[in-house]
Amino acid sequence: MFKNKNNINHQRQALLERHPDLVEYQIGQLNMFPWGEDYHKLARLVNDAWANTYDNQDRFDYGADYLQWVYGSAKDASVCVWGADCKDNPIGLFLGTRRTFHLYGRDMETCIHSALSVHPSVKGKGVAQLLYLTFQQIDIDCLAGFFAWYDITVKVEKPSHKILPVLDKDYYDPWGSFSLGSRVLSAERCFITSHMSASERSVLWALTKVWRQGKICNHNNTEKITESNIEECLQFLNNTTRGIGVGRIYSAQELARYACYHNPIYTFHSIGFLLRKLGNIIGLLIGYPLDVIGRARDRAFFVDMVCFADATTDIDRKAFLLECEEYIRQEFDPFVIMTLDGRLNWRLGYFPVGKRLVCYSLPFGKEFMKKQEWKYSFPPMDHK
Repeated sequence: MFKNKNNINHQRQALLERHPDLVEYQIGQLNMFPWGEDYHKLARLVNDAWANTYDNQDRFDYGADYLQWVYGSAKDASVCVWGADCKDNPIGLFLGTRRTFHLYGRDMETCIHSALSVHPSVKGKGVAQLLYLTFQQIDIDCLAGFFAWYDITVKVEKPSHKILPVLDKDYYDPWGSFSLGSRVLSAERCFITSHMSASERSVLWALTKVWRQGKICNHNNTEKITESNIEECLQFLNNTTRGIGVGRIYSAQELARYACYHNPIYTFHSIGFLLRKLGNIIGLLIGYPLDVIGRARDRAFFVDMVCFADATTDIDRKAFLLECEEYIRQEFDPFVIMTLDGRLNWRLGYFPVGKRLVCYSLPFGKEFMKKQEWKYSFPPMDHK
């Protein structure tokens, strides 16, 4: 059963009947509002919303510099941000990031919905559902379907990850839950920052002693991704995906934003590395820093994507990852490296943490569901 415009309009009308005060709120893209580019105000909204949702649980801190990178790309056709406004004050945000997936011979346009944030003062009043349905009204005209990521470890009465399975229980498809893999670089800083039990501390301490940083080979085959080699990286990445038959396809603009973004006004920047052998690229890693708030605040690093050519040996892969880790230590000094990419596993020193994310999809047509088995061979997508 696939969702259509009539379904969306019916849900929207029913929502307005349950919450008539929603007519006082304005829903639109960020550039419609006077606060649309005030990233400090947006950061306050997001952190007020997430602090209320997470209470004293560990969470990411989405500061103004990070939001400028995420929301500031709204001029990019691949990014769409909807906001909710009440009397010139932001009360809600929802991010949609377009994704092109290659699926057994054809490219398919989809979207990832994430970062749903509603101010505590209007929580439970239908704002989140209105943002969600507004995105669907846009997506259904141009996309095969969309994905949504939610944190299922949040223990609150009305968590955002319940919106999709409740509102669209007849349409959505669960893709399962995924643990964040973590490579802890400093157990001491982890103990200070994170809420952990005594047993968790003991296990973590033991793991960090066993999985010490390996020897850096320094074969001079690892390079940073820059504007000068971005096209070469793009060709390698997309050709590798098409060869596998399933995976994400990047545009040059997308890859540059994830792999070598710099803004002179804000401190945030993404970073990427490539591995060469005999002059050819055989591996890529891209990611960005994120602050974590728990018992204290500290810096983490999120690995967004790893890709290797099939012929890349395990020795080359491990050496490349260790060199990337050393670069990341020097550049950002994180206490932990996190990822959703299952290829970074316990053999490489990455172990699951308590936080789990669930992924849902909602199809708008049969072509999206034609190859159900692809989701079992497809690595998790990034969390934005």
